[in-house]
Amino acid sequence: MSKFYMTSDELIESISRRILVPLNQSTFSEQDFLDFATEEMNLGVVPTVISNHEDYYVFSEDVTLVALQTKYDIPYRAIGNKLKDVYLVDSGDNLFEMTRVQKSDTVSSADTAHYLGSNLSRFYIENNQVCLTVDPDIVTATYSLRFSYYLRPNALVP
Repeated sequence: MSKFYMTSDELIESISRRILVPLNQSTFSEQDFLDFATEEMNLGVVPTVISNHEDYYVFSEDVTLVALQTKYDIPYRAIGNKLKDVYLVDSGDNLFEMTRVQKSDTVSSADTAHYLGSNLSRFYIENNQVCLTVDPDIVTATYSLRFSYYLRPNALVP
């Protein structure tokens, strides 16, 4: 029965055997083989896994809201900077689904009373950031944002 995993040394040895690399060659380093495998994983394996097992790479991360701040960075390991879902989380760990809107649909100050508490429910994306559509004066640290996204796998290393 074969293993379902390989160490990087075993992977490099397998690649060298399969492509018949001479022992004294200097064209490719071991890191080149790992870089090729990482690239193939990112371009071929990950999209296939996501298309067949939709939530396999989904990861959630909570970011505490900061008073008077309405913009939060999308996690850097999100594949394609794409968010699957954004939730508002209260102190009781209750989730409130947020709705993505266009920047032009921002809330006027007259509407901010509607967005207090769990009704803080709209955001737009701008410059790799999630931007809340409310007056910054009502943002408090009693809530968190939960970003749900497809986690980019690590690069292969020796």
